[in-house]
Amino acid sequence: MARSYKTAVIGAGNIAALFDDPRDKDVLTHAHAYSLHPGFKLCGFADVDEEKAKTAAERWGGRSYASIADLVEQEHPEVISVCTPDGTHAEVVRQLEGKNILGGILEKPLAVGLVDASAIAASSLVKKGKFIVNYSRLFVPEFQKLKQDYRQGAYGRLIAATGYYGKGLLHNGSHVISLLSWLFGNIKVVKKFSSVNDFTNNDPSVSAVLRFSTGAEGVLHAIDSRLYTMFELDLVFEKARLRMIDSGHKLEIYGLEKSKRYIGYTMMNLQETITTSLGQSLSFAVENLYAWLEGSQPPLSTVQEALTAQKICQDIILSK
Repeated sequence: MARSYKTAVIGAGNIAALFDDPRDKDVLTHAHAYSLHPGFKLCGFADVDEEKAKTAAERWGGRSYASIADLVEQEHPEVISVCTPDGTHAEVVRQLEGKNILGGILEKPLAVGLVDASAIAASSLVKKGKFIVNYSRLFVPEFQKLKQDYRQGAYGRLIAATGYYGKGLLHNGSHVISLLSWLFGNIKVVKKFSSVNDFTNNDPSVSAVLRFSTGAEGVLHAIDSRLYTMFELDLVFEKARLRMIDSGHKLEIYGLEKSKRYIGYTMMNLQETITTSLGQSLSFAVENLYAWLEGSQPPLSTVQEALTAQKICQDIILSK
């Protein structure tokens, strides 16, 4: 490795540090991903809940702080992950302005409101630094191959897309929007048709009809997360069907076959089930960040792409 970057995590909750521990095979936290990469050295955690920060530091190393200012003053980190609640991201970015931060990872969504999200994208911290956004599937090799195969014509034209999610259009639904935009380009909102307040009052889960630049239409279905967790995507093409199930840990690929039961009919039959490496997505993200910092690879999930996803979510909320 060319060098090692001093790294700190702002926020010490689940995605920051608590979803896993060093013994786990899957890498589900920023702290775990940084701890496995020789190009980063964790120096500390900051959280308004100092007990959480202490727990994170005990588990992953570094020191704990009750404020961003104290962490930055004492540790002088070069790389930062922002893992605080969605509505606080803009204030965290404001506090990090002018602190010689080289880059890092921003948790999705950029913010709860489009004004704050735009302010983050326009901040000197983001404009001068190298920041990626944790839209996790964009870093995963199996999803990158899916995109490559589609672009090379392996599946033919997109006919329809259906997504299922819950726990907030911005908080979780933006994962679907980001992935669809990444795969198929521009998305226009036709209309929303229902919503449920299953997360926070300012981030409901919303169902909507979408239209892609390809001419295909899609439907985004909000599933009340208080009942159970669902995150799935069903993509129907001319020559194939792809189903993302188990939040993307599995991909089912269907191909065209002549029906053995109904003469003259062609059916879509399951041909392959792929277990993806989604459980390692944060390791892939950290590797991408390091490569970008070292100038050897472009970012795979940019702040501008995240802002585009946020604008589409805003269009969904405002649509009739």
